Amino acid sequence: MKKIALYQQILAGRPTRGPHVFFPLFNAEYQKLSNTKFQAYYLLKTNDPIALRKQYVQGELDAPHIIFLNERHHRFKKLHETLDLLLVLLRYRFSLLHVISYNSDLEPLQALKVLEFLKPIWRLKKTFAITYNGIPTAFRLNYAGHHKEDIKYEQLFRRIAFDGIYTWFTDVEEWVQTSGVFSKKPLVRTPTSRFCDMEKFFPATHKEKIMVWAGAFVEYKRPLMFLEALHHIHTEQPEILDDWKVIFIGTGAMEGTIASFIAKHDLGHLVSIRPAEKDYFHLINTTMLHVSTQSIDHFPNLVINEAMASGCAVIATNIGRAHLFVKHLYNGYLTPSDDEPGLRESLKAFLTLSDSDRSQMLRNSRTFAETEHTPANFIRSIEQFWAEVMNA
Repeated sequence: MKKIALYQQILAGRPTRGPHVFFPLFNAEYQKLSNTKFQAYYLLKTNDPIALRKQYVQGELDAPHIIFLNERHHRFKKLHETLDLLLVLLRYRFSLLHVISYNSDLEPLQALKVLEFLKPIWRLKKTFAITYNGIPTAFRLNYAGHHKEDIKYEQLFRRIAFDGIYTWFTDVEEWVQTSGVFSKKPLVRTPTSRFCDMEKFFPATHKEKIMVWAGAFVEYKRPLMFLEALHHIHTEQPEILDDWKVIFIGTGAMEGTIASFIAKHDLGHLVSIRPAEKDYFHLINTTMLHVSTQSIDHFPNLVINEAMASGCAVIATNIGRAHLFVKHLYNGYLTPSDDEPGLRESLKAFLTLSDSDRSQMLRNSRTFAETEHTPANFIRSIEQFWAEVMNA
């Protein structure tokens, strides 16, 4: 059986993002299966394995086939870390390296450059996971504004001829074909399902009238769109908000703007802000509605997936492949227009549902997560991708 190396860097004590949550869970789920097509190993570079394990109390980092690679702290740091990775790849005779991380310090570029140089004699396939949704947009905008640092991806793809790219986002395939960045076009595949921790996220016995918006407080997430819709509803039909609470979960540059809007429009009794926290499932499991207003593809937003597993209805702006998470009128609403009036219309529709219809919508969300967005479906997809790369 051929061996796959999944490589990722996660540093203990640092903020975690969706990929830091998903791929430890993916490895744990992969190792549980008895009929996998490959042997997958999780190569995890970190500054403190013991501290990192404590951050993942559910035991994901105690799963089999995890190899910890130590972050070094001396003048030959990059050379030492590169050798660490290359020796593990050689010792285990991996057939494919699936790179998940690419950080601001351009790690693991040095190891990839060595593998590129040794390509004629070391037949290791290289694939890359694009889990960041801004790469084609950054390229199109010539890396202006907050996209300045994203040029690192173009530089990576010009230097390293990856055999495949596994990406959450459909616009990546067109970008690969038309951008001129890739001298050799890699195989590009995009999954149609993903999964989350269904044991941690589940519907509580008692659901409360709580709406949640969760994410970074940044422009493209458009938190003010939700607040503006709430303000209009509160002004026009305040009675449909009776007994409801709205919680914003996150941090970011717009936090002051959000707080000012809440104060200016007298929404403090309705809306509160909480910082992001790892174990927010305690709250999500008791809520009824998750709202997503971002201006880019909602799929495969992990927060939406977790809300579905928790039995929350979902309202999302109808962008990209949002329909893969939200079946309109089944487990939520896709807004009729990508603006505040469209969001307001969907919110009103949900808030005025009968108790029985709302409860059914919440149950449907959990069912959708249990039947479509499962570990087996995702693993089948990524294994097919690896097989195609191996056989190319």
